[in-house]
Amino acid sequence: MMSLRFHFYFLVLYACIFIPTQCLGRICLQKEHAALFVFGDSLVDVGINNYINTLTDVQANFPPYGETFFKYPTGRASNGRLIPDFLAEYANLELIPPYLHPGYHRYVDGANFASGGAGALDEIRQELVVPLNTQLQYFKKLDTLLKKRLGAKEAKKLLSKAVYLSSVGSNDYLFRFTSNSSVYSPKEYVNLVIGNFTNVIKEIYKKGGRKHVFLNLPPLGCLPLVKAMTPEKANPCVEEVTSITKLHNEALPKALKKLESELKGLKYSIADFYTFLSERIDNPSKYGISIQTKCFGNICLPKDHVAFFIFGDSIVDVGNNKYITTYLQANFFPYGETFFKYPTGRASNGRLIPDFIAERANLPLIPPYLYPGSNQYIDGANFASIGARVLAETHRGLVIDLNTQLNYFKNMETLLKHKLGEEEANTLLVKAVYLICIGNNDYFVPFTTNSSVLKSYSPEKYLNMVIGNLTTAIKEIYKKGGRKYVFLGLPPAGCAPSIKALIPGNTGACMEELTALAKLHNRALSKVFPKLESQDHVAFFIFGDSIVDVGNNNYITTNLQANFLPYGETFFKYPTGRASNGRLIPDFIAERANLPLIQPYLYPGYDQYIDGANFASIGAGVFAETRRGLVIDLNTQLNYFKNMETLLKHKLGEEEAKTLLVKAVYLICIGNNDYFVPFTTNSSVLKSYSSEKYVDMVIGNLTTAIKEIYKKGGRKYVFLGLPPLGCVPYIKALIPENTGACMEELTTLVKLHNRALSKALSKLESQLKGFKYSLADFYSFCTERINTPSKYGFTEGKISCCGSGPYRGIPSCGERSNEYELCEKVSDFLFFDSVHPTEKAYQQFAELIWSGTPNITGPYNLKALFEH
Repeated sequence: MMSLRFHFYFLVLYACIFIPTQCLGRICLQKEHAALFVFGDSLVDVGINNYINTLTDVQANFPPYGETFFKYPTGRASNGRLIPDFLAEYANLELIPPYLHPGYHRYVDGANFASGGAGALDEIRQELVVPLNTQLQYFKKLDTLLKKRLGAKEAKKLLSKAVYLSSVGSNDYLFRFTSNSSVYSPKEYVNLVIGNFTNVIKEIYKKGGRKHVFLNLPPLGCLPLVKAMTPEKANPCVEEVTSITKLHNEALPKALKKLESELKGLKYSIADFYTFLSERIDNPSKYGISIQTKCFGNICLPKDHVAFFIFGDSIVDVGNNKYITTYLQANFFPYGETFFKYPTGRASNGRLIPDFIAERANLPLIPPYLYPGSNQYIDGANFASIGARVLAETHRGLVIDLNTQLNYFKNMETLLKHKLGEEEANTLLVKAVYLICIGNNDYFVPFTTNSSVLKSYSPEKYLNMVIGNLTTAIKEIYKKGGRKYVFLGLPPAGCAPSIKALIPGNTGACMEELTALAKLHNRALSKVFPKLESQDHVAFFIFGDSIVDVGNNNYITTNLQANFLPYGETFFKYPTGRASNGRLIPDFIAERANLPLIQPYLYPGYDQYIDGANFASIGAGVFAETRRGLVIDLNTQLNYFKNMETLLKHKLGEEEAKTLLVKAVYLICIGNNDYFVPFTTNSSVLKSYSSEKYVDMVIGNLTTAIKEIYKKGGRKYVFLGLPPLGCVPYIKALIPENTGACMEELTTLVKLHNRALSKALSKLESQLKGFKYSLADFYSFCTERINTPSKYGFTEGKISCCGSGPYRGIPSCGERSNEYELCEKVSDFLFFDSVHPTEKAYQQFAELIWSGTPNITGPYNLKALFEH
């Protein structure tokens, strides 16, 4: 048996010696080709949980996941690539996609069955993950498919030469810790886990698996997740979890040694992930993990420093009331006796919520703003005051009310600007986190004094006053840079001992009237956040075809897809469903508008529509008849938009949803397929109508859709004119003995469409109040680069990078086809496949329509539409 500390990729490399190829039907492999199969949990899951019905707790398909390498959340629980990705790279394999990825059936390179949250035991997060035994069933199905494709002998050979990476067990022990399960002793539980895992290895062995890499478990007790569950423990790691991890890691090599003696030809490597991670936790700088600092005079801060500011009442006041004249204090015993051993002004026996948060954020305890001599503020400040209310009338003169806390914050901002400079002070306030806990006393005081306030106002009216004042304060903090907030809802105030003691002859009941007010407050507060989030925010909605579809066709039954290599390989390193080598126009626009990449509407679990949504579909047309049943036509896209509007109203309220849709920008790129399809099929549609009549029908349907979006609030639009379709490689390849000419008949239709579109939009502008638009000249953009590619940084404008036949115009690009040619340097080409431009071309066009002049995009450019 061989063990090493993490540099275990040699096993894969050894299996991938380059010698001549062997062809099995249409599949050609190196004779010593070694596939990579992956089983396990989130350490090695590259996105399978995207395709199952589960919770976001076990998914990573949202930002900031994926932002470093893929620039996109792929489902990997990290900022970029995982261990299997690097192994595939070292072994000269493509990135191994998740087994459930739509359209992925290659398998000769391997497959990844791993699922975030999965354990060796089926009971772990049952029905929310793909447990190890189900992963094994998927592997067996794959074995059957390989036998059909390659034949039983070759399939068995492929599986016997393959390398199997397994990382599982972490969730079995984390689940035991978080559920407080004690049915089994630690040793018995480890034996259960190892036993199940061993059975799976044996099943893989039966199918041919001989070469395995196993990751032992990391120091689970030292993970931030586990440490955050036990804030009361002084030890930096949780020994209970660490000890069972060690038991597992001791049992694993013994079990594998036994298997090695039982199973002929079994070879394995154990990678010591425990030591690898422990060393980097304890000595990060030794391994190049460092926190860079930035200095301002005598003050040096980490570049990623995040300050912490607190506003509120006694729940979060760490001592401000000690420094004002008031009887509302906690600066006497027994307050503070448990932790600090003296009264600090905190209304508890020890630390408060802000103290624990500061500890978790690697900040010092944040002192009260009024603490004598405290003027650093770069770590934050605490403005909270025992007894404080949102409304200034409560405890007037005895507390620091919310408005006064806000004034203190503004004074502090002035000092920070003087100390750090305006730009750095603003950066600090933008990056900071703001904790707000206030409102308790606004409801509490009227019940404990002779206040008549609740007789003067209805509960709803009074609540609106509290929420209204709080919202105003949040907006003031926002003006100073505040972007990230934590709000504490009110506790069940009617159940506080001081309140229950006021009820004559109380047998333990809570004061229902006060509890009801707290519930009303919490419901109202939760509705405020999405409204605030949507103000001054410009969403981005996209309708259209393959020029702007970022992956919707992955989630419908169709052969019009781009979810296989080499699509996506340049930027995402992964096929995302975009019909190009990388990003499309909407991606570049989103980046310019400081938005995240706008996801496809059908992306599983995606419902963050406040940033926008992409309804586009490869192959879609204005007419429902265009590729009916294979695409999401414009009318269906419009219905999806209306469904989304209903969800936004439910989430934000009718008024705020309407505001978001009015402020949004709408990109529409459609019509290509309505002209394209009749020339590439046996359609007789162009024989039934004159060219002018047919164009009028297309424009008419498009105009109707625009009016429907307008009814829902849409006011700002970007339209892409059609490109010179008669000159794309696919069309030119259809012309017998073509010497380079474009198909004039199709080009003429495109020109008619673009002229008619311009007239229709001008007419809509006069009919629809507030209608603003940009019409981008995609035709001239493409024509110039086809004719003079070198002028724009290309070497080839007429032949595609990927395809076959004349001009590489036969649409054979990708691993689904029998054969295709792929250029060496994609950035030299205008066209990626037989129809679609490259990422480089899309980026150039996006830049032009973002800030271009009226000759390329007018009457507005995109920048103007987003900013006004």
